[in-house]
Amino acid sequence: MTSDRINMLGLFLTASMIAGTPTVATSEETDSLVDIFGDATGDEVPLFLAVSINGKDTGLVAEFSAGLDGGNMRSTRSELTQIGLQVPPRMAQNIALHDIDGVRYTYDPVEQSVDIQAPYSALRPDIRSASYAQDFEEPDRAYGAVVNYSVVADRGFGGDFSGPNGGLSANLDGWVFAPFGQFRSTAYFSRPFASAAKDQNLRLETTLTTHIPDKALTVSVGDFTTAGPSWTRPIRMGGVQVRRDFSLRSDLVTDQRLSYAGAAAVPSSVDVFIENNRVYSTNVDSGPYQLEDVPIQGGGDAEIVVRGIDGQVSRRTVSFFDASNLLKKGVADYSFGIGFAREAFGFSSNEYGDSPIFNGSFRYGATERLTFNTHVSGTEDLLVVGGGITAIPYALGEVTANIAASQYEGETGGFAQVGLRTQIGDVDLNVSSARATSDYADIALVTGLDYLDSTGVQGTLLEVAKAQDVVSLSIPVTKSGRRLGLSYVRAERATSKDSLASLSFGSSLGKGRGSFSVNTAYNFESEEARLSMGLSMRLGKRRYAQASAYTDSEGRQTQDISYTRSQGDGIGAWGYHLQAAHRDDGRTPVRAKGDLRTQYGELSGEVQTDQGGTYTRTQFDGAVAYTGGAMAMGNQVRDGFALVDVGVSDVPVYLDNRKVAKTNSRGRVLVNGLNAYRRNRVSVDVADLPEDATLGVSAADLIPSRGGGQLVSFGGSDEAGVIVVLRDPSGAVLDPGAIVYPNGNAQETYVGYDGETWIDSPRRTNVLRVETERGTCTARFGYQPGAAGQGRIDPVECR
Repeated sequence: MTSDRINMLGLFLTASMIAGTPTVATSEETDSLVDIFGDATGDEVPLFLAVSINGKDTGLVAEFSAGLDGGNMRSTRSELTQIGLQVPPRMAQNIALHDIDGVRYTYDPVEQSVDIQAPYSALRPDIRSASYAQDFEEPDRAYGAVVNYSVVADRGFGGDFSGPNGGLSANLDGWVFAPFGQFRSTAYFSRPFASAAKDQNLRLETTLTTHIPDKALTVSVGDFTTAGPSWTRPIRMGGVQVRRDFSLRSDLVTDQRLSYAGAAAVPSSVDVFIENNRVYSTNVDSGPYQLEDVPIQGGGDAEIVVRGIDGQVSRRTVSFFDASNLLKKGVADYSFGIGFAREAFGFSSNEYGDSPIFNGSFRYGATERLTFNTHVSGTEDLLVVGGGITAIPYALGEVTANIAASQYEGETGGFAQVGLRTQIGDVDLNVSSARATSDYADIALVTGLDYLDSTGVQGTLLEVAKAQDVVSLSIPVTKSGRRLGLSYVRAERATSKDSLASLSFGSSLGKGRGSFSVNTAYNFESEEARLSMGLSMRLGKRRYAQASAYTDSEGRQTQDISYTRSQGDGIGAWGYHLQAAHRDDGRTPVRAKGDLRTQYGELSGEVQTDQGGTYTRTQFDGAVAYTGGAMAMGNQVRDGFALVDVGVSDVPVYLDNRKVAKTNSRGRVLVNGLNAYRRNRVSVDVADLPEDATLGVSAADLIPSRGGGQLVSFGGSDEAGVIVVLRDPSGAVLDPGAIVYPNGNAQETYVGYDGETWIDSPRRTNVLRVETERGTCTARFGYQPGAAGQGRIDPVECR
């Protein structure tokens, strides 16, 4: 349905004028109209009508069909939905208006319009989202390659640092990107200084990935990590994976937040208050409306205040609880993978299991208070099937319940887990409990045992815990918000038990001057206790001092002090960390570390001393990027990037109005930190340019894909320009608008008033081809950079 269908109204005007006067139809009256007009109403004609609902013009034109008198008017589901009617799902694709409960209409053949009278229940609500996310935009299509690298050199001398340690190592993360996706591989290389030690060359992960952002979908072929509900355990695999990837769509709200549905009799303003703070405000027209995605935290009550233009005010209180595991109603999340288990990751480059594995998970937001999940996985001799729910009953808290069953080597096992997260007054309570039979197995256990059996190592830590209980409390102890944390964790496996209680307290000092914390823990199985205390003070911008004391499980005590200057953002940012400790065995280790971010990467150095020994470490992190036929070095690329060619050296470059880099001697710079699938502005400030420099454009908007980037050319030059006054052989200036092609360039410039013409980057000898209304002429002039009187050359004769 589009507004241009108004142009088709005249084609049907004659037929629709037969009735002559407006026709009113209801669900009861239509049958009698059929009897009165007989076959006339059966001869349906197409109508393109301007639509109003309850007397209000929608500004839309919709396609209908009706009898010659306007009776039995009907339209398609999509048309009715677009004009604002709520069509029951049980109805067919072609729907008569009188079949929708409570709907009646008035057809005016003269005005070629229809006014639909409908109760609120038959109208689609006006949905208002409190989310301020940017609208989704397709990413730029670009090709290129990036290599992130980290190079480390470390060495120990004497004391505990002596021996065959230290060497050279490098971590590499490289990828090639294109509009269809990216091919990425990571690797690690090391060469020890000790002659007896072996070099190590490892491939870590290699994956071909395709992102489909409009569907929030990612397809991976190669190495990947499985995904699933919180009660499952992930493993590394090699194969194919298809999964929802909401990180591709920053405009989507996928978690369930506060929502409210209401109706306004007249145009009104709607405000949402939580703890007397207005968190959202909007305006709605008369009719049903629905507020969505209102941000909340914790639990409590929200007050909805509706003020109509007639002065009437209504208030409604809505209880809420912020659930961390609820999906928004109607949102589906899934992951499906098939392949082989990756084994000995970090030790071997290409070791995979022999048995194929499948793994699939699905979550769905069924209602605003209920999300369910299902999971299935297995190998040749294992099958695991499970599922569960997350719910918020009566906004009292978040409840989770999950069950699963496994079949492994002929034995059946079971797993169950329940959890509760709620608030009791100002106290936060989190409780969870899980139980598994001794025969329960999952793919983490089975694939791990397959590998460990080949090495002769026992895999007891791979077992699923037979029992695991967690209780945590957060209790306010002062009016200023300081809280006491209590927790208890109990885990039981076939060969081990753990039972640990901990207590923590933290407090910030007034006006952000620092913080104080105390933490203690006790292991009931080993009867060991730990205690730590810390104090942090802010001493100025980016400068902090810390002091702490620690007692370990064997009663050994350590005290240390440190002084830190945080690094900050931008090129040239630097920071350091100094630390000294004293242990009760007499040891006094000292550590110093410094960081500097340069144009081409980040350099860090570290020195440690302890018991007469010294350890040193130097690291450099950087990147090389190529796109659009240009290459540059810079800091590591984490998401998107831009390779900016200003054409002028030593010019600051801005990302979203933040100074982030400076161009090199060739006028280029690698700018990282761009957000993938979002609009980013890269710019320069003309005030930063040298006096004689020129610039084609000063800003560009980019929407990179993940890991992608684009060449941005600002068309600048630091070579001086010159104004020449073009004249004909008689001495008269050339007319404005004549086209000038300098020195054989295809890029033209134009003659201005009084014959003045700007020539970029003039040579020592210049030839200008000028196209005028009277024909083409050629002008020549010489230029000496820096010479007196060379800013404006007059005359330059064109013959």
